[in-house]
Amino acid sequence: MAIAIYHKDAEIKLVEMLTGIRDDSLGWRMMHFHFSQLLDHYKSDYQNKITLNLIKDHVRDFDGGVFLCDDYDIVVIIRGINKSQVEQLLFRLRYLFSDDPLAYNAESQENESFCTMRDLSVGWHQAQELAKMKLIRTARKSSILRPIALPGAAPQEDVIRPLTPARLVGLENDIAKADFSRVVRRQPVCAIKPGKPLTQVFDEMYIHIGHLRRITLASVDFTSNRWLFKYLTEMLDHKMLELLAAREKEYLTKPLSLNLNIQTVFSDAFARFDERVPARLKSSVVIEIQLSDVFTDMRAFMAARDNVQKLGYKVCLDGMSYLSFLQVDRKSLGFDLAKLQWNADMKSDVASEENQQLKDAIDRCGTGRIILCHCDNENAVDFGNALGVSLFQGRYVDNLVNPAAKVVN
Repeated sequence: MAIAIYHKDAEIKLVEMLTGIRDDSLGWRMMHFHFSQLLDHYKSDYQNKITLNLIKDHVRDFDGGVFLCDDYDIVVIIRGINKSQVEQLLFRLRYLFSDDPLAYNAESQENESFCTMRDLSVGWHQAQELAKMKLIRTARKSSILRPIALPGAAPQEDVIRPLTPARLVGLENDIAKADFSRVVRRQPVCAIKPGKPLTQVFDEMYIHIGHLRRITLASVDFTSNRWLFKYLTEMLDHKMLELLAAREKEYLTKPLSLNLNIQTVFSDAFARFDERVPARLKSSVVIEIQLSDVFTDMRAFMAARDNVQKLGYKVCLDGMSYLSFLQVDRKSLGFDLAKLQWNADMKSDVASEENQQLKDAIDRCGTGRIILCHCDNENAVDFGNALGVSLFQGRYVDNLVNPAAKVVN
């Protein structure tokens, strides 16, 4: 990789580069030049060209990228540059803009707002948040959010299109206006033990993506872009929490679980939700967090876990396959419950070496802490019971709870 200069779609390219180095961020730095704060006459195409050429000349021998953002900020992602070389580049750029208050204040001292530096080995998450916000702000300014239908025009074919930043902003506007009570679903988690009646433990509250597409009239594949879908789920988290808090008598009277992004736990929406949850119910509320999110940012997970448990809620790790479950240690991660995904490939022979390993892992975690999910048939429940599992979730369980239900989760 050599240094690359990005003008077009710089925000998208910035997110892509940061995502690409997430698991190998040692030695990478971010230099964020706040040139959006420059005086207007420094924001011409001519000035941008001079600035980019100066930066390129200084960093041409390094790996990374230089990103000219839509708001005139310039972000440099670079690997291997040392402190002396950084200071040289900063000096040259300050000299280029020496007449601007952003470079030097009235006392001729260096203005700290000129550039923000980040060591990405410890500040990758903050850098990704910055890139995300720049991408969303740029998309909001786009004038091509969706085509305008002319009177009498034939309806367009209902073609499913990929999720793009512009379409995401269109969705954000629609989601803000949507009646979310129409797309919120419940799916029970039940205790099922041989020879004992079924007991409903709690309901998972979630947003049905198919119904969301219908009420927003969006012919968009929400999952086609992993990062943009992540941002979309954060929006949906907030809408869900707002709905539950606003209609507490309808939703906050029985045990429930919510699958949330880690960042949502620190949001104002979650704080408002927490204020509305009755004290007697808190120990029966489960906050589910995806295992993939845990290992993306372990420190953020630990902080979120501590925050949630301090408030009185339980933490459940979701999204675990057979293989990932074997690698997870409950004592070190400190969660209360875990969801293990059932699939038809799991062998029914409990005595097999593979399933003995699984049983040992279940015993270490605690048999009463495991929820076998995606249970589509009776075989899944029989398999789970044979391994000591007593909590189940899935369409088969839905049918046991309400055989007459027409809604399919």
